[in-house]
Amino acid sequence: MNIYVGYKYRNSKDKEKIKEKTIQNLSPDETKILESLIEPKTIEELSLLTNLEIGVLKSILTEMELKNLILKRLDGLFQKIND
Repeated sequence: MNIYVGYKYRNSKDKEKIKEKTIQNLSPDETKILESLIEPKTIEELSLLTNLEIGVLKSILTEMELKNLILKRLDGLFQKIND
């Protein structure tokens, strides 16, 4: 059984519906971050590109990780999850 953002889905069609709903509910800051993540970036690079302070950015990035929109790699870079 797969779990996606706290929901259970039976097939890829259900997963896509949930993913679309999550993406439609993005804040303007989350949208800016996703648009900036064409390739993996450090938190400092994201801060410069989005004009968000590091503290605010950390909070938003954590929420986005919980939504399975991004991930923090072992090398510290953030990248978009392409499902």
